[in-house]
Amino acid sequence: MTHELPQEIGRDIAVSAADIWKPRKQLLAKVGLSLGVMAAALTAATARPNKAQASPSEAAAAAHPLEYVGITSNRIWVPDLNQARQAAHDIADTNANTVRIFQPYNQSQAEFSFDLPRLCNAAEAARENNLILEITTLGVQSVTEKGKKVIKHNYVPSNAGGVSRYLSVVKTMLMDIAGPDTAHSGPGGTACVEQPLDKVMIGDFDEVNSEDFNSNIDPAKKYAYLESKAIPTYAKISDDINHAFEGTPHSFTLEHVVGALAVSHHDYLGFLKDFDQALKGFGVTDPDFLLAVHPYPADSTVNPATIEAAINPLLRDELDAAWGKDRVSVFFDEIGVSAIPDKKRSQYGTRSLQAAAVKENLQAQYYSDTIHKAAQLRGVVGILTFQSQDVSNDGWPSGLYSPDNTPKKARDAVASAFYDTTAH
Repeated sequence: MTHELPQEIGRDIAVSAADIWKPRKQLLAKVGLSLGVMAAALTAATARPNKAQASPSEAAAAAHPLEYVGITSNRIWVPDLNQARQAAHDIADTNANTVRIFQPYNQSQAEFSFDLPRLCNAAEAARENNLILEITTLGVQSVTEKGKKVIKHNYVPSNAGGVSRYLSVVKTMLMDIAGPDTAHSGPGGTACVEQPLDKVMIGDFDEVNSEDFNSNIDPAKKYAYLESKAIPTYAKISDDINHAFEGTPHSFTLEHVVGALAVSHHDYLGFLKDFDQALKGFGVTDPDFLLAVHPYPADSTVNPATIEAAINPLLRDELDAAWGKDRVSVFFDEIGVSAIPDKKRSQYGTRSLQAAAVKENLQAQYYSDTIHKAAQLRGVVGILTFQSQDVSNDGWPSGLYSPDNTPKKARDAVASAFYDTTAH
């Protein structure tokens, strides 16, 4: 899977969401993720499906309710709070309870000051709409290729100094967005959110088993080193945030997400085995994290539900052998199926038209199958679709809405499946 790269990200440069996620290259050879779409989200309000609209046979097939269902969308990560609120409202209207955003991280970055207003807006919009916010960091690195400076997303800190700096930045970010009563309460010392958050999910980098995203030599061991430091650090951050609420009836939970392992075209299982072994070698005995996996098929016309069913037993065997039965859960926190409605083709550019893998009806069916299948698999706690609203020419028309904000057939299919697979 291939992410597209931002044009420019620097710790001293304030850039708009549109600038950060501008697309650069086509995604035609393999199923991929475009950062050019990260500013898109649901913007048209529709009615929430009720239980009577859910398919009884599919609902009955669920082996367990999913804890997290939702959408990846950077539309709530914007300078305008009202825009973030509208996007969050529309995402919640799909029966979602989780929204995932991407946060760039530069290896020379010392703080999040230029992005913090966007993060605060995302946190507040998520809170107001009862959405759990998942933040996945993306490592940004400036490299020279063919004599030119280019920005790539292949940076994962791997030495003591880099890891310490990264965890310090994440601590600042989490303390800022957790709530107005924490020690550090938002940009300029003002409250970042109106009320304290109950839960935040933090994901350390994206698709770290992919060479496109992790250029370290021996990446599994280097990533394990980072996580060996992150696990106790995040436990301490969560404790610090909860201590800030002493005397008030509030409890904060920080959910730690690792890996976001890409399945198609990548050795996800070999990486996981090396990672588990290295993590234990660094002295970790309590794997306090969720393993995120992106079950994209190598052939984008294939139903992702079949990939989930095929890989989950392998994931469970490895995780159970490494850490004990059911101690580590799996979180499918990104899956997308690309399709374009026939009557909307004029809204799309060449790249998106070429990337559309299936027809609109099949996209809806695949999403429904994939969400229901996740609820039938042992040890799977959630699933998020990517994305919410299509961008006209980004090469990844996997959203629930067309570029003009009209719902695709997948929208109601996803909303119904989210309802089916969660506890009420």
